[in-house]
Amino acid sequence: MSVKPNEDAKRLLIVGGSLGASFLRENLLQAILEKFPELPITCIVGRNGLGKIHHEWLRLYPQLRLLEYCHDMANLYAETGFVISRSGAMAVSEILALGIRTIFVPLPQSADNHQWYNAISAQSEGIEVAGESAADIIEKLRVWQMGSWKKPVPRPNDAIVQIVAVLSRFSRS
Repeated sequence: MSVKPNEDAKRLLIVGGSLGASFLRENLLQAILEKFPELPITCIVGRNGLGKIHHEWLRLYPQLRLLEYCHDMANLYAETGFVISRSGAMAVSEILALGIRTIFVPLPQSADNHQWYNAISAQSEGIEVAGESAADIIEKLRVWQMGSWKKPVPRPNDAIVQIVAVLSRFSRS
């Protein structure tokens, strides 16, 4: 993925995973729209994730974009200043590589709680983790909007470095 995030981007991206996530696309999105009505938002709602309420929100909030699916995450990430996402392995690796400010909201029912562990492992990189509490997430967004949230360091080649290190250890054995 060849992407350079826009340092001045103000768009919020909400990603619910491959199937969307009702908490993110409904409860949280509504709370964010009410608290930050001018904030440009893109929300990937998942297949069949668009409901009647979403069409009303599109009418009320012209800066809102709703997508069932995105075939071009590179360009979407490039116009994004902040992400709220589930914490599947692919999402975590993409976001860490790009260094985008993020709140991971682990799927509570994930197998062996793997999304929680994925999210926690990213905290040392400046990533926030939240449960399914709209109030907590709104507070974290307020801090971002005030400009006091430290940007994570992009690590585009980190996976390659780690793979080479592991292979080097095996080749010496």
